[in-house]
Amino acid sequence: MLPPPALLGLFLSAQQLPPPPVNCTSHAAGIADICLADREFAAAETTRTLPDRTRHLEAALDLYRKGASAANDLATKIAALDAATRTLDATHLNAPVALELTLRELIGLAPNDLRFMFRLAAVQEDQGEIDAAEETLLAVRREQPQQLEPYKMLAQFYARRASAISNELTQASGPMFEPAMTPEWKALIARQH
Repeated sequence: MLPPPALLGLFLSAQQLPPPPVNCTSHAAGIADICLADREFAAAETTRTLPDRTRHLEAALDLYRKGASAANDLATKIAALDAATRTLDATHLNAPVALELTLRELIGLAPNDLRFMFRLAAVQEDQGEIDAAEETLLAVRREQPQQLEPYKMLAQFYARRASAISNELTQASGPMFEPAMTPEWKALIARQH
């Protein structure tokens, strides 16, 4: 059985590679904010209370965004925004609208990095935006027709959709309605055979 879309999103976010480490001793623009954000994110992961965890995650998100805005080079900006997506995913702040916007920004900065497109499609599918998720995957396939991964992702998407539709049809049909077998029904059935 195929995983439901919500599990797919968790699976993709779990497979998401952490952003490349930044050199916190560097004095490049944005690096200090990214390093502070990493500390806030780490604090959120070890905090036991929900309000403290949320506060640390929101602080990390703000610092990642500040680092991305201050960055002078593309790699640092991408690293900061990629790290920001971790704070927005379903296992952290669970902010799918902000996550989608951040992924779209990453796609604009790194259009050839398929990870961001695939993650965007997963977020869309998790939110029930099936047509948008399909269109995102089709756009990747059209842009990179010689790559194997877009075809695999589309096949998995269609398999999940087929499974979901099959399950819906099975649940909708439920137990078959059987009329009470009155003498009239028995006679009608006997005449047809």
